[in-house]
Amino acid sequence: MYLFQSWKESLLFFKPKNFKLFALVTIKSIIETLKVWLKYFWWVLALFIVSDIISHFQFVFLPMFRFLSTLLLLFTLVLSARSSVKRKTLEYFWGYKFYFLLTILCFLVLSPLVLLYGLGVVYIFPTYGSYTLLFDSFFRAFFLQLPLVLLSILFLLDSRGKCGDAFLSVFRAFKMVAFNYPFCVCMFFILDFCLGGIFAINGTLGLQFMNSQFRLLFFIIHVCVFTNFYIKRSHDQYKLYFVE
Repeated sequence: MYLFQSWKESLLFFKPKNFKLFALVTIKSIIETLKVWLKYFWWVLALFIVSDIISHFQFVFLPMFRFLSTLLLLFTLVLSARSSVKRKTLEYFWGYKFYFLLTILCFLVLSPLVLLYGLGVVYIFPTYGSYTLLFDSFFRAFFLQLPLVLLSILFLLDSRGKCGDAFLSVFRAFKMVAFNYPFCVCMFFILDFCLGGIFAINGTLGLQFMNSQFRLLFFIIHVCVFTNFYIKRSHDQYKLYFVE
């Protein structure tokens, strides 16, 4: 059965020889991505830091601001990390402005999974409590759905940029996760375990104020890992994802 064959192939990334090569490529990708991202999107970093600082306060639009700033950070990182035959200039990035709106749509399509993860009920009434629950649930879902979110953005950026492509990109991302489930689960939890260990050490040493910096590093590493994975598997399994 092709599904199990694909699972077996996805685990080949963890063979020592393959993993070493993948790690070296990812490290190079992280360095190159940071160079481009900090040059053109330093202001997104500023928004992310501000959202983290004001997270200690309570006001109605805070969860929405955190959600949008985190999604914008993720989108711009993916846009900076993905390979392109065009030179990455301000004009190049501006050409993808509409794709960010479609990325929000992608995540809204994914958001019903919040209920499956038991993250709470989304209320209909527009009260402060319901908005907080809604966007806090979305924010927490980043960490549970991060491979799906990243792959959805990558498929979206390789599309024509139509509204229907948002739904198609989510479907293709689900398919890639399903056919490469062992890799996605193992890699996500390896990185998440490392981040949790860092947070625990920071808590022991009284360095919790550095958690936001490590959370940002967590995003960058995830983006580069799954971007390189996407490039490899979308090439190996092209007909599976792009031939309808």
